[in-house]
Amino acid sequence: SENAILPEKSPILKEETIFLPRKKIWDKTAVLQALALTVNRDITAVPYTFQDDPYLIPRNSSEHNFFTASKTSGQNAAKFVINTHPELFEKDYAEPHIQSLMPKRLVLQLEEVSEVALKNLIQLRKVKESVNMYDQLLQSGTSIPLETSNNLLDLLCFYGDREPNQENDSSLEKQVNKGGWFFE
Repeated sequence: SENAILPEKSPILKEETIFLPRKKIWDKTAVLQALALTVNRDITAVPYTFQDDPYLIPRNSSEHNFFTASKTSGQNAAKFVINTHPELFEKDYAEPHIQSLMPKRLVLQLEEVSEVALKNLIQLRKVKESVNMYDQLLQSGTSIPLETSNNLLDLLCFYGDREPNQENDSSLEKQVNKGGWFFE
């Protein structure tokens, strides 16, 4: 077996490197989402809004209109209580803090006439107060940055000379924010 020929490495065969795929990171609810995709929605099930009390399910259009009116009335009553008794709702659990959702303070804090106060009034959407403060700043000879002037102009273009209606404000703001040009 001295004459046995050992197979040599052919130049065609090269060492191959193995690439391991990256680790797949799963969401905590990935299994539930996968299971939810396998089940169709039950059309005979109670609508989600009536899940707690199936007795209140409207069975015809007049009951549905009554339910919608009572729901709107309840929301308006809650807004009335929050705005008439803001001292009962002083804790703010929202993060980040959303000033327009907090109860309105009946006592206005008199702020000094400054650019920071003007920016706060613009952000709070106080149209008349921000215009008055802008005039006071101009009369005192204070230079106002272009960005602040543009924000005030946006506020005036959007609301005109009227104060914003808080109930209709959220739907209008959603439409405008899609364009990305107002209070980003």
